[in-house]
Amino acid sequence: MHLGMRRKGPDRFLNSPRNSTETTMKASRRDLLHMATAAVLTGGLVPAYAQEKQPIVLGCVMPVSSSWGQDVMKGVDLAVKTANAAGGVHQRPIKVITYDDQSKPEEGVAAVD
Repeated sequence: MHLGMRRKGPDRFLNSPRNSTETTMKASRRDLLHMATAAVLTGGLVPAYAQEKQPIVLGCVMPVSSSWGQDVMKGVDLAVKTANAAGGVHQRPIKVITYDDQSKPEEGVAAVD
């Protein structure tokens, strides 16, 4: 290879000389104490957060007053019951809030607002 030419692609890093000023990271006792303290403090917060298990709330805006909407709501209820019986999503229960828009666009917009 000519001295003025550079390798291209992933081969350009093969057999490259190491930087002579390369240093290794050393941790002092103070650094280790700080890391251990942070690990203990954050480890104490995780179980408290995990116990909350607030539900995942999903909104469902559809014409529930129609027969089609009632059939869909039965399917939604079945899916939610099945998922919650299996432990929910990431161990959090699912809750569905429904709003009947009566097949009217104005009601659908009002539900979202």
